[in-house]
Amino acid sequence: MEFDLTIRPARTSDIALIHNLVDASFDQMKFLAPESRKSRQKSFGLTFLHNCLAVDDAIILVASDPTDRVDAVAIMRYEGGVIQITHAAVRPGLQRKGLGTIFVREIFKIAKSLSAHKIYGFIRTHDVASQMLASREGFSMVASCKRWWDHEDYAMWEKGI
Repeated sequence: MEFDLTIRPARTSDIALIHNLVDASFDQMKFLAPESRKSRQKSFGLTFLHNCLAVDDAIILVASDPTDRVDAVAIMRYEGGVIQITHAAVRPGLQRKGLGTIFVREIFKIAKSLSAHKIYGFIRTHDVASQMLASREGFSMVASCKRWWDHEDYAMWEKGI
């Protein structure tokens, strides 16, 4: 699918838009108890996002449309040759249309530019679409985490570069 989007590093002016998008992604998790959603929303709040932009080991990519609306975000940390994808969100209505694949491939470019040797992230075990994307892009499931964050099951996926 063709998108009229630009993938770029986040700017300070994007913080509120990123926050709203991440908040909406947590709101979609209807299976979570309300207190768990609030906990997640707080952990990815405005202060956290501002701090990410202020430190060298954090990378935030956004996909923005021509009006600069943020339609997708990937939040990552880089340390010791390893990139961890800590969160990714795509605006409802644009999900399952290939934007995740575009982001993953952009993350590969960043990894190569940083001489990273591995990328990893955690995917909820019931998120079949994200697992299929990870598998298609060469990631392997390497660990299971039962009742981990907010008592949900996750799988750790990684790819060597």
